[in-house]
Amino acid sequence: MLNFTLRLHGIICIPYAVLLIFFPGFTLDLLADGEIGLGVEVGRLLGAAMILLTIITWRASYSKEPGLRKSIIFGVCCYTLTGFVISLIGQLQGHWGVLGWSNVIEYLFFGAVYATYLLRNKTV
Repeated sequence: MLNFTLRLHGIICIPYAVLLIFFPGFTLDLLADGEIGLGVEVGRLLGAAMILLTIITWRASYSKEPGLRKSIIFGVCCYTLTGFVISLIGQLQGHWGVLGWSNVIEYLFFGAVYATYLLRNKTV
């Protein structure tokens, strides 16, 4: 199940990364309400970070070293739970459109799955 979750996370990041890097204005228009401005460049940077996340989660799904996997999952868990809080605050403040809820749900789902694995397993 963990390998599947890591790979799924990586797969979901790919279209976001491509859209944010090559079509940031279009992608942010779908997600946000109002002016974007500097958000286009920030969106591109987020796309680059999603490429990193894709590589890390995909490679971690094949790792046989329990300590390394646990460290990677801990880092990705911190990232996803932080992303959940940030996206939820932005959504509640009205900075994101209706599609912004997809980010909130995605961050919450993956953060909860990773946190569950970390809490239940001494070694992952």
